[in-house]
Amino acid sequence: GISSEDYEIINTIIDLLYSSANYNGDVDSLYVYFNNDNGYFISSTNRISNLGLFHDTGWYDSYQAHYASEQRVWTEFRDLKPYSFERNPIRVLTIYRKIFASGKTAPDGVLVLNIQEDQINRRLAQLVPIASELILAIDDSGRTVFHNSVGSSGSGSPPILNPAKYRQYTVPSALYPWDYHLLIDLETVYRIPNVLTRLTALLVLSAFGLGVIISFYFANRNYRDIRSIVDIIGKAKNGEELPSLPPVELVKKDVYSYILRSIVQTFLNSDFLRIQLSERKYYLRTMELLALQSQLNPHFLFNTMETIYWKAFALTGKPNDATAMLEHLSDIVHYALDSDATMVGLQEELAITRSYLEIQSYRYKDVFSVVWDIPEHIENLKVAKLILQPLVENCIYHGIREKKEPSTIAIRIRDRQSYLHIVIMDDGLGIPLNRLQEIRKEIQSEARESGEHIGLYNTNKRLQLIYDRPHLLCIYSRPGRGTCISIKLPIERSFGLSVV
Repeated sequence: GISSEDYEIINTIIDLLYSSANYNGDVDSLYVYFNNDNGYFISSTNRISNLGLFHDTGWYDSYQAHYASEQRVWTEFRDLKPYSFERNPIRVLTIYRKIFASGKTAPDGVLVLNIQEDQINRRLAQLVPIASELILAIDDSGRTVFHNSVGSSGSGSPPILNPAKYRQYTVPSALYPWDYHLLIDLETVYRIPNVLTRLTALLVLSAFGLGVIISFYFANRNYRDIRSIVDIIGKAKNGEELPSLPPVELVKKDVYSYILRSIVQTFLNSDFLRIQLSERKYYLRTMELLALQSQLNPHFLFNTMETIYWKAFALTGKPNDATAMLEHLSDIVHYALDSDATMVGLQEELAITRSYLEIQSYRYKDVFSVVWDIPEHIENLKVAKLILQPLVENCIYHGIREKKEPSTIAIRIRDRQSYLHIVIMDDGLGIPLNRLQEIRKEIQSEARESGEHIGLYNTNKRLQLIYDRPHLLCIYSRPGRGTCISIKLPIERSFGLSVV
């Protein structure tokens, strides 16, 4: 016997099975079986039943056959005869799902669902009534579970299809070991696209023919005017006498007369203006470049020479600090004044920058140190002359000189394939945001002859003139943290070498 509580639970399960089977007409029966020695199970058609007395026991044999397998869900077709006197059995699709208790690997039972095959096929045929579309459900063994190719009775086998005449779409089932296949007749699939293609082709050909006719009409009508324009252009290029201009009254009415008049007026002065503009542009760029290059802080030379003079005066005739400063100064003067070249090797530019820093290290002893971060393989690249020294000078005079603690200047150069990236940083006083914005505007201005950060302005202007590109120099700063100046110089490469 069982307790009253278990009996109520069983009755609740039975009621659920009854309601599920009666509500859905496609369901033939439902079984719930838990492993037991007496062969009892719950049926939606006979409540609590026994395997020894029930007409359908084939499902139990299938469960026993799959008991030890890892397959939790499987399906099969079976023939049922609820009564012995029935001649024709009922064809059902049986879906099995094993029941597991929490934490167990062996099944405690099985849930069995019997669905009438003809009901499924008939409902699927009602859902997709189009004769050119076929829906199939095929299990993992290749058997057709159900399809929509049936008659009004719901019976019938799926037709034998030629795959070359159908477009097939396959979607795997997330719940059962099935694949759903949708087959659509290619003639149906491409019927509308074929009609649209033909219609489009007809429209394109019609438009092309109409365009040819219209183009021929206008070309024929305006041939003389166009020929006249070509003749005038040829005479103007060759310096020959130009024909008389159309009258003003005709110009207002005829677009070709307007074009003729405009062409003649343009060519009368175009050659002279073009030559004059080219000469002025070249002269202006040359003079501006020379003027900027000559303004490279002459105060630095005078102040340094005076300092070296008094140092040398107080020392003996043997090598000393004064003679070292004179050597560095001599190198810088020769580098700046002896050659008119605007492009030099990066190695030369670095050497002059080191000479300048050596001189400043005597003047500002223990005030700053320099960190060089430059790969050796890029020292042969060509760069604009005297671009590093003014920027390093700007770091010393505007960021480090007034700082009480020792500071560091970092010079880093990298080859970025398409450009050479030069970064000069210091950990000096930094620049307030409002002043930084003013400096950015000043270095991008058209003309500036004096004032603070003249070295930044001159360097930026020279870079724009030499490389013919804007915004090559950028400045960033934070008060109390320092200042960073970034330069991106274009690089052109040929024959395996890097050339600016």
